[in-house]
Amino acid sequence: MFEQVHEPRHVLYVAWGFAPHQGPGVYRPLETVAELVRAGHRVTVLTADLDTFDLVIGGDRSLLDDVPESVRVVRVPMDPRERDPLLNRWPADRMAKPRPWVAKVHQDQVLAFPEVVYATWQPRAESAAARIHELDPVDLVIATGNPYVDFTVPLRLSVDHGIPFVLDDRDSWLLDVYTGELGPTAERTLPWLEFALARALRVWFVNEPIAQWHRERFPEFADRIAVVENGWDPRFLDVDLIHRERAPGSRLVFAYVGTVSSTMPLRLLAEAWRAARGRSGRLADAELRVVGSFGQSGRMSVEQLAVADEFARDGLVMTGRVPKHQITQAYAEADVLVFLKEGGGMVTSGKVYEYVATGLPIVSMLAPEHDARRVLDGYPRWHDAKDYSVEALAAAMLEALDDVVDGQGLFAASSEYGARRSRQAHLRPAIDDVFAALAP
Repeated sequence: MFEQVHEPRHVLYVAWGFAPHQGPGVYRPLETVAELVRAGHRVTVLTADLDTFDLVIGGDRSLLDDVPESVRVVRVPMDPRERDPLLNRWPADRMAKPRPWVAKVHQDQVLAFPEVVYATWQPRAESAAARIHELDPVDLVIATGNPYVDFTVPLRLSVDHGIPFVLDDRDSWLLDVYTGELGPTAERTLPWLEFALARALRVWFVNEPIAQWHRERFPEFADRIAVVENGWDPRFLDVDLIHRERAPGSRLVFAYVGTVSSTMPLRLLAEAWRAARGRSGRLADAELRVVGSFGQSGRMSVEQLAVADEFARDGLVMTGRVPKHQITQAYAEADVLVFLKEGGGMVTSGKVYEYVATGLPIVSMLAPEHDARRVLDGYPRWHDAKDYSVEALAAAMLEALDDVVDGQGLFAASSEYGARRSRQAHLRPAIDDVFAALAP
């Protein structure tokens, strides 16, 4: 139980993508809100309406069960505009010339705030927040991005009412963390970010490289920039169900668990799997399962469909997304996990924390500077590809195959290593720091 050490406060938590949003960014907000409640605070969540998730971008209603009962959730409607799936609501000019219509919508959306699609939520969210504060005064605002329109709410309440706030910037509002370069809207974003940094109580990022870049770029605000890593969620991953004794002769399962984006090297993974199978009779009837949503649409691309068809005879199985409450089963059925993640020094990935919590052998293929290596370094059952190639990945898979047979004695040490990296373990001291700074 969280020991209450600070005066209870009313916290407004702003997260457009709160439950039942099914994207990977929803789990950090869920746990942050749960930690605030455990600490004895009253929490109001400001988020988008249910139709946005049910009809437009995809929702998982089971996630609503993970919102503490004491939390008040205020849902503000979001105009779907170009994402509207209901054709009978489309205007005639969109039907006639869809591409020019979308281009004009994007042009209009960023007039007030530099973020396409989400910027139109700004006036509605700000009005709702002002009304919440009027009826039940807010002591602190925590807003998480992306989308970064969430940040407009604490800025408005700070300017109008002097309410302190925390920005959970996670990756970066300003940077493309995959390239390390400024994002396409950086010129317009920079004044907003500088204004926010000048008023914020704390600004959180998910890893040290991103945080340090911001400290060096904005040295006058370095004292309020902090790292709050992601982690694995015990509410979704029951690690006690992972370890099992393999039945003699049972089929081996290698599994990739995570988003299957267009940039994920699916073909390279499949070719490495085919090469590994060709070198070991123990993999003759083994499966490689790819478990996860296919990008934002949830549907395989033409290229992904071609890979799935070509390598099906090699035991490649594309399962699609698994509801978060069933993720334990996906891990429990695996003998070896395969971790691939694009990016470099500013990219960590939330999934790597789940991987190390399982205690299972982990095969990885990452850029040399990738920040996920920091999390994997020291994990007793880590098998890293020596370079970014089919041959190297296949060799790492075969190393992990030996680990399945010979490395069971490492399971306890591996599980202990991962247990220390829960989301709660990272959030709790950060939240305590905020309320210590807030105290009069």
